[in-house]
Amino acid sequence: MPPVETIHLAPILAPGEVFHFATVTEASLPCRQHRHDFVELFWVESGTGVEQGLDGQRPLGRGDFGLVVEDHVHGFRSTDGLVFHNVALSRESLTDLTERYAGDFDNPFDRSPDERRGRLPSDLQAAIGPIGAAMRAGRRDAATLDAFLLWWCVSTAKGGAAFDRGSADSVPAWLSEAIHSPALVDEGVPGLVAACGYRREYVARACRKHLGKTPRQIVLETRLTTAARLLEQTDHSVLEIGFASGFANAGHFHQCFRAAYGTTPRKYRLRVRGVIPSLKA
Repeated sequence: MPPVETIHLAPILAPGEVFHFATVTEASLPCRQHRHDFVELFWVESGTGVEQGLDGQRPLGRGDFGLVVEDHVHGFRSTDGLVFHNVALSRESLTDLTERYAGDFDNPFDRSPDERRGRLPSDLQAAIGPIGAAMRAGRRDAATLDAFLLWWCVSTAKGGAAFDRGSADSVPAWLSEAIHSPALVDEGVPGLVAACGYRREYVARACRKHLGKTPRQIVLETRLTTAARLLEQTDHSVLEIGFASGFANAGHFHQCFRAAYGTTPRKYRLRVRGVIPSLKA
């Protein structure tokens, strides 16, 4: 294995800068594995890629973040237009902030390795915009760093705004959002994978782990729920509803619907509209 380069903070700080901020695009990747003498926080704006470390690889998609401590070895490569931002600061700057606000929040870099990786939900991805814009515009002073770190600590604090910490007993925000995407009806499993922003294999593992279902089962349930709603609320024909719900042929639609609801689509519609009293087909 080739030697791992150590990146030092001092040489990458411009005169007067308290911290370093950079936007990394696909054009500047791949990035060889390296370590730092500083702490770093990064988050993905768009595209997909991989963070590579000594302990394996982690797929990256929109909203994914990482908090990197000193001497942690990692690198990056893009798989499809990866763009991410990173903030590098000294441990002294971080310590100064946490001492000034001692007891008000926990230091996110002191959390467990699993809690230093995750995905921001949509509301926090949007909220990072204004402070991110200030840093992109060249603000590298102590006040901007304080504002950013305080926002991050409070927004992602335990017991505060939720974000995906990889917990086995809660559905990650990115998966919860993806399973409600219209893409599941129109595009099926590929649509679910695209909405998640991860590789198909990773999405499949997450679905089984957090939902106890395969992506195919999730898509089928979504399509059947859509079909039932259309039967209840519209006067479209059963054939039209089957196609609108993502089923390629009428026979498969009838078979799946009857297995799930215990009756045919037509009799389901009559039952919910009070025309017949029973679900018997």
